[in-house]
Amino acid sequence: MKGKLFGPPSSDRSGCGSTRRPDADRELRITGVDRLARGARVLEVGTGEGRLAFGYGASAKSVLAIDVDADAIGRARERAARQGWSHVR
Repeated sequence: MKGKLFGPPSSDRSGCGSTRRPDADRELRITGVDRLARGARVLEVGTGEGRLAFGYGASAKSVLAIDVDADAIGRARERAARQGWSHVR
């Protein structure tokens, strides 16, 4: 597979405090989750800022993303609003 393994640094420090994560689209393809999410209702536990939830959101019927970090959830909600995605909560 071509391309970068890691995306840009993230402000989301959930997940052991790391700011470097694999590119979300690539991670979804490698794991096959992008295919499983098509037309499905998705629950993501430990979503952080929703890095993967927004990947599911492109094809899922709905996404409910939860996390204990209220600030991260706030940023995810803002992003969903900017994108006009009411099916991602």
